[in-house]
Order: sequence, then C-alpha cells, then structure tokens
Amino acid sequence: MGDRTLRIGIAGGRLKPSTGYGVQRILADADAVATSLERHGHPFDLPRDPPALQRLDAVLLRVIRDEPERMVDIFGALTANNPAPRVLRFLGEHPELLDLLGIVTGLPVGPFLRAMRP
Repeated sequence: MGDRTLRIGIAGGRLKPSTGYGVQRILADADAVATSLERHGHPFDLPRDPPALQRLDAVLLRVIRDEPERMVDIFGALTANNPAPRVLRFLGEHPELLDLLGIVTGLPVGPFLRAMRP
C-alpha cells in the first residue's frame, strides 16, 4: 500500500501468529494511532513489537510446524504450570521478566531447543 495508507487490525498483521491473540494488540494500536494523529498529524508513529517477544513467537511457530503432535502437551503445561494472570500477560505481550522465566521453565525443553537450531 502507499505511504498514506495504514493497515490496522487483522489486515495490519496484529494477530499474534502463534496464538491468534490480538484484541489487546489491536486496542493498543488504536490508541497509538490516535496519539500519533494528535502529536504529528499522521497515524504512522507507532511502537514496534518487542524483538524478544517476536523471537519467542517465531520459536513457538517452528515447534507448531515441526512437532504439531506436541502442542496439546505444551499448551497443557503452559496452563498447568503457570497461574492464569501470568499466562494472560504473556499472551497479551506484557509479561514481566519473572513471567517469562516462569513460562519458559514450565514448558518441555526439547521441542523448543530443537526449534532454535538453524
């Protein structure tokens, strides 16, 4: 699209690829667009997704692609080994460092190590 068009919502790629979770991303983008319009007169001054969360999502997508049979166990471990608020902060892309540590240490290691190989 041209430099005067901003795709938003699903069309703007705001669904989290691994989970489809997107409500909070889309609402935050709407606020950011409004702020950018107010401050700059255009909607394009938007924050980028945190690179660390992008990398974690990419690894999870590789696990889903390469070992789909493990996903029931992985999502089961995610919810069984972590309190709901931690899981929701993680899915909503607002985890604290301790949230990330809890999530990572509560999941089976093998599939994720294999997914990080080049």
